[in-house]
Amino acid sequence: MHFDYKDTILRLQNYSYDSIECQGYKVDSVIRHYNENGGHFVLRLKLNFSDFLASRFPNPVLFSRTTFYKDAKFFLVSFYDTANFSECDFKKQATFLGTNFFGYTSFYNTYFNGYSDFGNSKFGLIANFSAIRIGDSASFDFRQALLPDLIDFSENVNIPRIIDLSNANYSDPSRYHKNTGYYIKHLIRLRGSDVSKFTFDYHYFTLDTSRMSDDEKAGQYEALLKNFDQRGRKESYKLLDIEYQRFKHPNFAWINHWWWNYGYDRWYIILWIIAFTIVFTIITEIFYNALNSKVYSFDNMSDQIPWRQFGMRTWYSFLYTSAIFLRLTLRIENFNFKNKAGVVYIFLVYTVGIVCLGYLANWVLQK
Repeated sequence: MHFDYKDTILRLQNYSYDSIECQGYKVDSVIRHYNENGGHFVLRLKLNFSDFLASRFPNPVLFSRTTFYKDAKFFLVSFYDTANFSECDFKKQATFLGTNFFGYTSFYNTYFNGYSDFGNSKFGLIANFSAIRIGDSASFDFRQALLPDLIDFSENVNIPRIIDLSNANYSDPSRYHKNTGYYIKHLIRLRGSDVSKFTFDYHYFTLDTSRMSDDEKAGQYEALLKNFDQRGRKESYKLLDIEYQRFKHPNFAWINHWWWNYGYDRWYIILWIIAFTIVFTIITEIFYNALNSKVYSFDNMSDQIPWRQFGMRTWYSFLYTSAIFLRLTLRIENFNFKNKAGVVYIFLVYTVGIVCLGYLANWVLQK
């Protein structure tokens, strides 16, 4: 049997219950009792457990400040609107296995002291777990749960056990974005919380840093990076570190991305060396005769190669460019400083080459 609470807002604020059992009671009598008591649900039943098995709540449900002294069971319950469990006390187990939270869900400042099972549950847009009070015996299970767009775990400092979000459901079709081909990420808010007590795969999350100062953001990033590093989550560390570098250097983000992907794809330098060599070779070929005879000379290279010998001119332009681009030093006696434009070009090729060689050496040493 299940209940379908229609045309009313269920209010259970400010009451303490040894236990509640709605299973087996008719809905119309519950609503009538609600109406007869001036709009406040004051049903007090001293039974062995709290059981809302398969109940449905189409309208907002307010359980705020309710105390559950024994196991609270919300198996397969559907909350179609707001489900407010703010400032409740769950003295024992709180089971929301297979529960649907379609509206806003709040467990703000709620006390959990036992095993809290959110396995296979489904959340809507927002789930608020901020400032929750966690007893020494409390633990949370989000196995195969479909998490909300925003899950708020802010202002949680005293967390005795790890809160594991890594085994939630991240492949539900409802979160698949056809245009991008990726699953939509969840926002996670951890402001003011002990970040070391959380574990999750950052592939599926984006850190919510809204309403935080720059110093708070930096501290949050660094704490979470330490978390991923200690747990060996290398890919999560990489994703968050790239996000952090974009935050620290927003004006140079595109350079870091294309140059070496924020240090995670150092082999890009090989492509850049090839690209710069090709570009400088083309420029050198246009001015080859003047460069080799009037700017910077190589005695063992011909300085007058006509365009009709295109293949040879290209070859010597490549050698000339490579000899400067991949050179650690330039010989002053080879310069003719009267040609200022040519000298600037030679120093440009040389400087870019030194930078590339430096990054190349860094990549080799890091391997």
